Amino acid sequence: MGRRSLPRTQVEDLEILWDYFTRHQTPLSTGCVAWTAGRHSQGYGMIGAWRSDGTKIMTLVHRIVARLKYARPIVSSEMVIHTCSNLNCCNPDHLMIGTRSDIHRVMRQNQRYRPRGQNIYE
Repeated sequence: MGRRSLPRTQVEDLEILWDYFTRHQTPLSTGCVAWTAGRHSQGYGMIGAWRSDGTKIMTLVHRIVARLKYARPIVSSEMVIHTCSNLNCCNPDHLMIGTRSDIHRVMRQNQRYRPRGQNIYE
C-alpha cells in the first residue's frame, strides 16, 4: 500500500502543499506572521516544493509568499526583503522586492546593519 498523495497547489512554476502552507503560519502581536514549520539555519522559513519536472526542492517561504503577492516568479537576481526585519515573517505586507542596496537601506532603518559582519550586541 503506497502513501496517499496530497493535493498540490500551483504557484507559477512550483507546486506546494497548500494545506501545509496555511497551517504553519501564526499571527503575532507585532503584525508579523511567523512560520512555525522548518527553518533555514539563518532563521528563514523553509518549505518543500515541486518543480514542473517533478523534482522536489526546499525553498524559502518568503519567496513563495512574494510570488503570490506580486503574481509573478521572483528571478534569482531579485531580493525579497523583510521590511519588519523578522526573517521568519511570512506576512505579504512585510515583504518587498528590491536589490542588495535596498536590503542594506532597510537594515539601516531597522538598526540591523552590521558592516563587515560586526556583532551589534558587543
